[in-house]
Amino acid sequence: MCVMGETLVRCRTTTPGSVLELMVLASGRRSCIGVDLDSGALIRTVESVSRPLLKVFTAVRGTTAQPSFDRPEHPELVAFDQELLPIGSIAPKRAQRMIKPLLHPKKGPLLGFYGPSTPWWEREANAPSVAILEVDRRIRAIHTPRGLRVQFAWNGSIHDLPLEDLRVLERLDWVPEQPNATFPLAEIIRYEPRRLLLAISRPVNGYCTKVVAGLLP
Repeated sequence: MCVMGETLVRCRTTTPGSVLELMVLASGRRSCIGVDLDSGALIRTVESVSRPLLKVFTAVRGTTAQPSFDRPEHPELVAFDQELLPIGSIAPKRAQRMIKPLLHPKKGPLLGFYGPSTPWWEREANAPSVAILEVDRRIRAIHTPRGLRVQFAWNGSIHDLPLEDLRVLERLDWVPEQPNATFPLAEIIRYEPRRLLLAISRPVNGYCTKVVAGLLP
């Protein structure tokens, strides 16, 4: 265990040359967010080469590398020397058991600050940049002039954040862009999401923004 901000969290190894296995929660082409199968800690990955998108709850394995950059706003980040390789899938019941201890506590602001964004220079180097939320009621995806957004209720407040789940965005490509149109997510992604994977973006114009990185079953 280690401390992030004022929170005691599970920790994973970052020693180059270590073999890590994790359960994928959200995937990019050269990155993903998942749970370390050994420690149970949340991990953000960056990989040296591109690969296809990974499905939620896929188990993957990779060898850690020395990072070639510094991202203090993402303390969970681990670099890998090649792409993460699928080694199987995690059964839904086991996946839920792994996720439950990682749920964001229903107190205080999301990811430690109020509002949708915060100045990069105010981010503490050990402040979490990833969180899993259990929402209070149905999630809405909406086309807006600012792009695709997700609206959800959590801890008595309504939140409105950009959607950056690439697997979901691919399925929404066929939906006509009608201003303020709400989509029946369950019909499009084939499940009713009740948990969200939130992440802090890289700095843009000096600000880090909260985004919805994944819609979890």
